Amino acid sequence: MKKLIPSFIALCVFISCQKTPRINGFDSQKWRTDKNACLGYRISHYRLLIEQRDQLKGLSTTQIHKLLGLPNKNQLYDRDQKYYYYSTSPNKKCGSHYAKTPETYLRLRFNSIGYVNELTITNE
Repeated sequence: MKKLIPSFIALCVFISCQKTPRINGFDSQKWRTDKNACLGYRISHYRLLIEQRDQLKGLSTTQIHKLLGLPNKNQLYDRDQKYYYYSTSPNKKCGSHYAKTPETYLRLRFNSIGYVNELTITNE
């Protein structure tokens, strides 16, 4: 048991120190601040993420949280997969004049061990 504690601490440090990639032209802080895409940053910059999707594939949930913040929605799927949805267009949370506007999301699919394996744009 005493040997497991240092191993556990080392694992936690390793996981917390994972590097998050830099996306050219992308400001992570502005993305996180524009939570519901009301400020216009997400709608004008989500294409950068799609164009550079290879840099995002293979990232862990922790790295995605550091880069994009918490998702607007998430969904558990079969075989321990999950999806994160990030709003990319203004929606009803931005005001009543957006109530009938179709919502667009950046969707990230995570495999069963918690790494991104797909990025798509979807309408809900």
